[in-house]
Amino acid sequence: MRKQNQPVMKKLVFITVIFLFCISVYSQERRLALVIGNGDYGKNSLANPINDAKSIEAALKGIGFEVEQYENLDQKGMFRAIDNFGNKLKNYDIGLVFYAGHGLQSKGFNYLMPVDATLKSESDVEYNCVRADRILGKMEDAKNKVNIVILDACRDNPFERSWTRAAKGKGLATMTAPVGSIIALATSPGSTASDGIAGNNGLYTSGILTYINEPGITAIQMFQKVTAYVYKKSDNHQLPWVSTSLTGDFYLVPGSGKADNKEILNSPDAKTNLADIEKSVVVLPFKNLTGKQDQDYLVQGQNEALTNELCMISQVKPLRVLSGQTASMFANATRSITEIANEINVDYIIEGSVINVGDSINLKLRLVQAFPDEKLIWASNYKSDIINSEKLYNNIVGQIIKKIGFDITPENIVKLPTPRKINPETYAIYLRGMYNINAFTDEGLKKGIEYLNEVLRTDPGDAFAYAGVALGYAAIAHGPLDTGDALEKAEAAALQAIRLDTTIAEVYTALGEVSAYYDWKFDMAEKYFKKALALNPNSAITHYHYAWCLYLKGRMEEAVVEHKLAQKYDPFNPQHTAWLGGLYYYDGKYDDAIRECKKAFEIEKDYIISYYVIGLCYLCQGKFDEAIAEHKKLAELDPTWEWALGYTYAKAGHKKEAQQIVDEILKGDVTPWQALGLIEIYAALGEKDEAFKWLEHKPYHAWIAGLAILPEFNPLHGDSRYNEFVKKLNPKEQ
Repeated sequence: MRKQNQPVMKKLVFITVIFLFCISVYSQERRLALVIGNGDYGKNSLANPINDAKSIEAALKGIGFEVEQYENLDQKGMFRAIDNFGNKLKNYDIGLVFYAGHGLQSKGFNYLMPVDATLKSESDVEYNCVRADRILGKMEDAKNKVNIVILDACRDNPFERSWTRAAKGKGLATMTAPVGSIIALATSPGSTASDGIAGNNGLYTSGILTYINEPGITAIQMFQKVTAYVYKKSDNHQLPWVSTSLTGDFYLVPGSGKADNKEILNSPDAKTNLADIEKSVVVLPFKNLTGKQDQDYLVQGQNEALTNELCMISQVKPLRVLSGQTASMFANATRSITEIANEINVDYIIEGSVINVGDSINLKLRLVQAFPDEKLIWASNYKSDIINSEKLYNNIVGQIIKKIGFDITPENIVKLPTPRKINPETYAIYLRGMYNINAFTDEGLKKGIEYLNEVLRTDPGDAFAYAGVALGYAAIAHGPLDTGDALEKAEAAALQAIRLDTTIAEVYTALGEVSAYYDWKFDMAEKYFKKALALNPNSAITHYHYAWCLYLKGRMEEAVVEHKLAQKYDPFNPQHTAWLGGLYYYDGKYDDAIRECKKAFEIEKDYIISYYVIGLCYLCQGKFDEAIAEHKKLAELDPTWEWALGYTYAKAGHKKEAQQIVDEILKGDVTPWQALGLIEIYAALGEKDEAFKWLEHKPYHAWIAGLAILPEFNPLHGDSRYNEFVKKLNPKEQ
């Protein structure tokens, strides 16, 4: 019997040793926590914050924290609790604040809601709630080594429902973690979290309680485990968010001699090692002070040149550069720097004015730091002749990078491409071409390509003009304008560009699109997209197309992650939000899909892709009348999408109406875009012979690449003709 019990005794001794070791470690670290649970909001009460606060209090005491715990505090009580905690924290090494309850964002700032708050309009928030920044300020004043803020405060705010649409902001806004700290939110900024089942803990708090006392993992690893736990338990709906600027490893429960906090606690100044922390910047649209309205395209070209140079730095330093539609939306903004930075989650903002663009460039620039307070970091005036303008922007970026804390080494410089040479004879035409292409309208794409071809007739060695042509045709290939040869033309332009210059990220993006949507070589497409992202990790459009390549390869989870990166780098582009809804639709998550598409409507009213995806979701939910209404609106806004309404009629059993749309399409020359629609309509009607007839219609539209995986083609499954066609596609790993 004693022999049988010996392993058990050894295990008990081992556990006791670890426990005593942890007590020893905690006795060397002074840990203080503030825990607040607010749930008693009257008719808007929450079920679990009090449970959460009590559970977290017990867990923190178990890992060596002295805990000050409060429940259902009014505004004065919250102010007093936070201020007292901040004053006391000066005598401690580690600080932690946990809050469970209602929270909301207003004008880019996050607020925690006291139980006595009455919010009839957004203007009441500032005076009736408690700004989350108050906690961060008290922690910074304490000057202790490590601070952690955990906000399980992203539950849906009922007060917002009576506010104007412009005032509404779901969940919390992003927060930048001061050096030496971690900020953890229950879900991603702009989203809401589950309160859990009454009588238990909220979902996020349950995740924390599961992992907070696990020995030998860093705090960041702990939060990563919590993220995975919550994401899985919520069926991929709730994704927690963490911002950190710790300069070393910190362990909540050390657990072994190698996993301790000596280094981070004993460092003389942990706040000086910032080299590996991601920083973010946006270049706001430059002001046109030339006095000539028709020079807007030249002014925007200077903005693009500076942005592109900043993006190159991301090859060697963790710099996130926001561009595209997100940057352009602030062209005439009246908001403050801090409000803009909060809205798009950036650390620095660059403002510029162009005084003259002709044979020379004359401009003014300002670099402003947004957090913790708005601060002018650098300002200067510049003048250069056109031929040396790219060198000018290269030098400007070198100055900016130093000002925001990055040290560019000689090894870094060697890895970066040299500034392009400017041909003053064609420069203005090139900028006019890119101005039109970047508008991404049907007319703009056609005009932009015409201008760039004019450049190439004068200067056939301009790699960037070829790259622009490739991008233009690749964009055309996804819409109704394509006559079937757009991707072929994109490939020809991209290959010519790559012969002249192998460092242009956009060229590899175009080749990735050609490989995926034209050649159906999905492995090759993935290689091109990865190459493009190595040259410019900030390219939202590359993340977007790479996401769809992953979907076509059958890797849905990776596709969603990649698509969210497109949102990260261009969050106010409705394409990246509505088509994320598209991915959710294809994954059978219809409510998630509809939610994303409605977010896209908030970015751009009547965004047509949202109507398309929402209609498909309603079809799959059996809501036929609602689906028809969505696709009628789609066809009214853009008649080239009428085939989508025909498909919906067919799926809903309205065969006569579906046939009328087919007859209308057949009156003219059928484009590849319309042929795609005819395949879907005939498949939905059960007329397979007609569907396969149009599947033989060449050239193919880019969307045909999804034949093997898109659910609209499901009625064709099992037919030998379908199987033969799928063999050509083979979207699985090759």
